[in-house]
Order: sequence, then C-alpha cells, then structure tokens
Amino acid sequence: MKPIALTRTCVKGVSLALHRSAFILLLLVFHLPHNAAGMLLQKSRHAVWEINNYNMKPGEALGKYSPSRGTAFAISSNTFISNFHVFRNLVYGGASLNGISLVQENNPTQLKVNRVLSVSATYDLVLFEIKGSVENYLNLAKSSSLSENHQLLVLGYLKGEVTEVQKSGNVIYEDALSYGFQSHRGSLSGMSGGPVLNESGEVVGVSHGNAKSAPYVYVVKTKNVHSFISGDLGIECDDIYLKSCILLGMAWTEELAQNGDPIAQFQIARSDSYITLTPKNPSLKLHWLEESAKSGFVPSQYLLGNKYYYGKDANIRKDFETAFYWHQKAADQNHVFSQGILGFMYYYGQGTEKDLEKATYWMQKAADQGDTFYQDFLRETIWPQLNTEAKEGLLKAYARKTLRQELTLLKEKLEEKLYSRFPGCTETPDPCGMLIEGLMKETLKGF
Repeated sequence: MKPIALTRTCVKGVSLALHRSAFILLLLVFHLPHNAAGMLLQKSRHAVWEINNYNMKPGEALGKYSPSRGTAFAISSNTFISNFHVFRNLVYGGASLNGISLVQENNPTQLKVNRVLSVSATYDLVLFEIKGSVENYLNLAKSSSLSENHQLLVLGYLKGEVTEVQKSGNVIYEDALSYGFQSHRGSLSGMSGGPVLNESGEVVGVSHGNAKSAPYVYVVKTKNVHSFISGDLGIECDDIYLKSCILLGMAWTEELAQNGDPIAQFQIARSDSYITLTPKNPSLKLHWLEESAKSGFVPSQYLLGNKYYYGKDANIRKDFETAFYWHQKAADQNHVFSQGILGFMYYYGQGTEKDLEKATYWMQKAADQGDTFYQDFLRETIWPQLNTEAKEGLLKAYARKTLRQELTLLKEKLEEKLYSRFPGCTETPDPCGMLIEGLMKETLKGF
C-alpha cells in the first residue's frame, strides 16, 4: 500500500492543531537511526593510519619533536594524504623515507612508504604512495560547501589510539586556505593530517591545526585538496630524497610569497623553517606578514594584531592602536580570537576609548563560539556591571540563537524523512515544506 499523500487541507489542519511540544515530539519520531552511521564510522576508521618512525616504541620522542607524529588516510588502495608539516617535522627529527611507516590500532600490519608524490608547504599537504595496498580508503567530497548546520567528524591518532572529534554547527571561520569549526574539543597533537568527514563518510577537509584556548579545529578545504592532487597547488618530488622534497616544497612557497601569494607569505612569516628569505631576519618576516595582512588574509591580520598587542618580538614595540586596527579587520571577518581581544581592548580602553557595550558585544561573539576565557570573563567581570535591561537582552539573544540552531538541524532531519516517505511532498505548492515552516514559526513564537 502506498503512503497517503499529504494534502493542503491536511497540512492546514495539522498546523493549527500542533503545539510547540508536539513539534519536538514529531521531530523525535522522525529522528535518524544510528546503525548506519556507526557502520560508516567503523569503515572510515580502517582507512586512517598513524605515521610512525620505523621501529620506534609508542610514545617515544623523535629528536626534539613530540611523540605524536601525525595521521594519514588512504584515498585509494595505495595513495595517502597527510600534512606537510608532519613530514617536515619527521625530516627535521632525523627520519628518512625508509624509516617512515604507517601503523594502526589493533592491526599488526605495518605499511612502508614507497615514495612522496607531491608536496605543498603553502597548503600544508603531502601526497604519498605506500608499498603494497590497503582495502579501505575514503572518498573526497566533490565540493567544499557544507549545509548550514552540519555534523562532522575528525579522525586522527593520539598516543597510538584513533581518536574522534565530533563537530556540529556552523563554520565559524573561513579563509582561502581553510575552515574553522567549533567542536566539543579541539583536535589534539598527533591528529594533524586526519580526515574530516561529513555524515555520508566523504572527506570534506584535512585537519591541520587546533587552538589551545578554545575548541576549534582548522581544516584544509576539500577544493584545495582536489587542486593539490591535480597538480595545481603542489610540486612534484620526482623520486628525489625526502629531505630534498621537503626543501623543494619550502622553496616553492618562498617563490609564491615573492609573487604576492598571501597564504605563502603567512606561512613564511609564522615559521622559523624558511632559511632563504628569512635567515634570522625578524624584519623580513614582519614584512611578509604585513604584506599578507594587507591582502586581507585573516590569519595574518590576527597574528599581526597580536604581535603589536604584546610587543614581544625584538623588532616590534607594543602599539595598542595598531593592534586594535588589525584585530578589528580580523574580527569583522569572524576571527573568533580577534573578536575576543577586540572586546578586551574596548573594556580596558586599549587603542580605543572604553566602551562597555562594545566590549560586551565582541566578547559575546567570541564566547558564543566556544571561547572559554571570554565566557568566564563575561560571567565573572562583565555581567555584574550590566543593568537589568542589558542582561535580559543578552539572555534573550542567546536563547534565540541557540533555539534557531537546534531547530534548523532538526528541520533537516525531518525534511529527509518526510520527503522519502510521503509522495505528496512533491506536489506544488509543497505541502511538507508548508507544514515544516508552520511548525517552525509556531515554535519560535515569543523569541
């Protein structure tokens, strides 16, 4: 028997009858099952490997570098992706190509790296080939675009065990290189190079960094990964020695910087690894950082603002006005740390006049994105100074934002079930869409 098609009359009657609590109940009825997701996760874990120095004991340090050496994942039976900085650190720690292997939790198999195919120091990516083959590998998503409220998962190795970092919500930060996501915790040392998966198990990015003070993960965009694999963003190694390949990648980044690439300029400015353009020359590193920031690259604007705020570099004196200028630029583009610092500067009148309202506004934006320092500062320092009206406004705004985020996420799941079960949803006008929108409006009344 075919499901009964929903009609406009039915939709109207149901919409009038449903209360807000019924809306939540309806969402629970159509909630997605978890069995498929669990199987998908298990399959994905089998495609993720820890990069290891051959015959090193778990947790053993490699030279002066961390015992957590990074993660790689298979994109074909014999081809893997990881971060450039993971391989660079291995080389600087004394590892050779023959000494690098891939290991996996609860798996006696040890894979040997055959050769590095291409590298990009600018986009922090490396493509390499193993000896032999594997059965499990991941598919790259065709697009970097994500739904407004997505469910993502980062997989990576931490102290010999594959670790999961769940993420949901909106992209909180984006630049030409990467996305920034809020998660229940940030990625940890050793997870660099791990895949970021969507609900379909497709790779939507490569984890390449984390933040220590807030639960964020920074992810190289999938479109950059595609361009890198096709040869547009990387440089081929042509079977040369690993160390030569790493140095070649860095030299190419220096060339890009000289040609005005803001990402390459940023990579050089923040690293001590580049010896051609910045041989112990802080002024030259500052030059590249300023060039990148002027081009509008947000990470450079944030980093430059920090350098002037703290004034710890030998060639940079503390300058609050300049720091305020660059943090304002980055904050306007949703850089969470610049938003928090900007609020801090408004509160103390650093580089600008004191303004409690603006301080609250910017700190709240950082706090809403998970920065625990500003959450605590708002609660313990700002909140007692606000009047009743301001407190009520903040509470209502937070409640509205939180409710809308949750409802949008649940709406997507409800749409998936309705449109797959009821043929009437394909009618014009769309009765299922009318039903869902009516339920959303009813639930949001008063907010």
